[in-house]
Amino acid sequence: MAKKQIAARLSGDDYQARFFWYLATQLLFVDSNIESIHLEFDEATHVDDVAVFYKPPDKSDRGFQSEADFYQVKYHVDQRDAYTADNMIDPSFINSPSKSLLQHFFEAYNNLKKKYSQFTLNLVSNWIWKGDDGLATSIRDSGALPDNFFTASERTYLGQIRKRWVEHLHTDNETFQDFGRRLRFELNYFGNAALNDALSDRLIRAGLRPLDPGLIISPYDDLARKFIQNNKTIFDKDSLMTECRHEGLVQSNPVHRSEKTIGVRSFMRFAENIGIETDGFVCVSDQFDGRHARFDSSWIQATLSIKEFIESNLHELSSTEHKILLDCHSSLALLAGYLITSRAPVYPAGPRPELQFYKPTMLKFRHENNPWKVQLIPINDDAPNLAVAISVTHQVNRHVLEYINQVRNDVNNLLLLEPLAGTGSSSVTDANQALTMSHSLTQIVRKHQNNHQRTLLFISAPNFLSYFIGQQCHALGNLTLFEYDFDGPEPRTYCESISIPISQTS
Repeated sequence: MAKKQIAARLSGDDYQARFFWYLATQLLFVDSNIESIHLEFDEATHVDDVAVFYKPPDKSDRGFQSEADFYQVKYHVDQRDAYTADNMIDPSFINSPSKSLLQHFFEAYNNLKKKYSQFTLNLVSNWIWKGDDGLATSIRDSGALPDNFFTASERTYLGQIRKRWVEHLHTDNETFQDFGRRLRFELNYFGNAALNDALSDRLIRAGLRPLDPGLIISPYDDLARKFIQNNKTIFDKDSLMTECRHEGLVQSNPVHRSEKTIGVRSFMRFAENIGIETDGFVCVSDQFDGRHARFDSSWIQATLSIKEFIESNLHELSSTEHKILLDCHSSLALLAGYLITSRAPVYPAGPRPELQFYKPTMLKFRHENNPWKVQLIPINDDAPNLAVAISVTHQVNRHVLEYINQVRNDVNNLLLLEPLAGTGSSSVTDANQALTMSHSLTQIVRKHQNNHQRTLLFISAPNFLSYFIGQQCHALGNLTLFEYDFDGPEPRTYCESISIPISQTS
């Protein structure tokens, strides 16, 4: 038993050490927006494993101006248990005689509020949310609780959880709202292999030696432990580089981005920092609660903000090759392609964490290569519009047909498109295939448009493909895009997102 306990503790130390380095490497990036990073930050009792402080006035990868992000890392050697809303308020879940995990975070919140105004409190763990827990499906990509967690009636499931948490903390609703909106839960965060791969990518970019996959022991794990033992736990860019040089971990200068990079962001991702990854980006996450539009005007405002950003940079985008990161809805990835057009040398990267650069090498599209399976379904002879369901990553035919039959009376025909190779995450392998698919899709849709007044697009595809499709959409005339609303309060369905051509009220 003692051996197992020692092994578990050491594995947890290694996991915390590698997570520290995953964040700390950003200090060494060119144009980093991070001021300092702390290992074992005593001021944030119970959420003290890692603290990241930002330079003003830059933003961290959260929804507001953040001074700091505080992280507690919980590593478990097996998956014998999982997080639930009730476990968060159960002291026995963390083997505590008196205080729950939520109480620990609340204590940290009250201590930190005395000194800091804007910060987040982050739980990182390799355990998962229990599948049947009602809170599990509500957590946003950023790890944040959804808006309706704070507004739902106490008769609802989320409202009941909120009520139990408020009562457990013996606080008032206003204080709980401020506390709760700072919480970030990132559970099932990487596995050891995935964390190692992501860390190696960042080490290389920081000019440091990557992890050696052939070795069990990592110098970074040992160095993090020595930092704690020697009470050397606060680092800025210079002091961290000095330590790395002393340990022989520096192999080059920090890597400058090989391409100029811009970004479009409409939802947050946990522990990612698009401000470091790009030369400029537009963020419209304030218009969305996760992937659900926060206001009636959200899609219009997001569209206009992205349009303004791209148009203000279009001269440089047209003259210099750029990479574009698309941490956004599929509709906004298509919009970016539509606005930038194929005339500008701007190519997408994605998906995370690899962020593969999708730059086509083919010089000319070959018309004979049709990569799509095509089916046309008559809907309503008297209706004016054509609907197009594009199933690349997921099969959407049934959902689109249900939505049209239940909600729309303006669809004449439904055109179903699916890759010849089938639907799935690996159905698009490279940029040349994506470019071929986008060109061919445009030709197929135009063939079936006939005299239809408008084409309705329902797309399930990786964002880099949506971007290429957007570049070809000028040939398709009037379009309405739709998003599958994963995070909305109603049962999952489609909602209108963007109308093309764009107007102030589109």
